[in-house]
Amino acid sequence: MPGMTGIELHRHLIQTGYTIPTILLTAYPDESIRSRMLEAGCLGYLSKPFDDEVLIEYICSALKARGSDQSDQELS
Repeated sequence: MPGMTGIELHRHLIQTGYTIPTILLTAYPDESIRSRMLEAGCLGYLSKPFDDEVLIEYICSALKARGSDQSDQELS
């Protein structure tokens, strides 16, 4: 991704108040980064090559999380 890593993008989104589900995909796995990103609120951290089913599970979780956030906003 030109100009910004996925980690930098996630941090930027948090700092600017955007709370969207984030799934990081990497070709250079690092357990310490994985732990930090999950603690920072990333929904998932996958290393290439990754299992398609796991990615689909993360996407479904992200959609459910987004749906419940929107439902909460509509109730307010």
